[in-house]
Amino acid sequence: MNIPLGPMRIGSLSTKTTHPIYMAGLQSMWDTLGINAKLIQPYRFKTKGEMLNECLNKDILMRLLAESTSCGKYQRYNLTHCGLCVPCLVRRAVFLKADIVDTTNKGYYFENIAHVDSRDVSSVASTYLQYNSKGIKSLTGGHLLFAPLSEREQYENVIACGLDELGALLKKQGVI
Repeated sequence: MNIPLGPMRIGSLSTKTTHPIYMAGLQSMWDTLGINAKLIQPYRFKTKGEMLNECLNKDILMRLLAESTSCGKYQRYNLTHCGLCVPCLVRRAVFLKADIVDTTNKGYYFENIAHVDSRDVSSVASTYLQYNSKGIKSLTGGHLLFAPLSEREQYENVIACGLDELGALLKKQGVI
């Protein structure tokens, strides 16, 4: 869902290429162009950590994970992950949730995020603490207006589970 994890996470800083509104627009474009294809989203109510846990082919998964890129600053860090931006934090939380050894190329990867001054780490920690103290509805606000009422609880749940994954990383690293 990529809800903003802080006040500065707007616009191009919060990619939404798998957001339901974007996906509906893609389907609408296909329909308008006469492309006979139906977009199916079997993972829309799953976190990345849950998807990794449920993957049936761990051999292929491990090979692809090592080759995948998440970092929002990847080019700046000589084609390695920084370990601190929001996409890197999500990546790290996913590995932790799935209990998979993090095989990320760690050229510039900050191992201990608790001892680094990072706005992204602070924003994620602040968002997690708000969720933990005030509940998921304090964060979702108008972000779920696109969803039918019958699906909003499922979207809230996936956001909450994603924040729980990030919270586990922050706790393990000693940030909170």
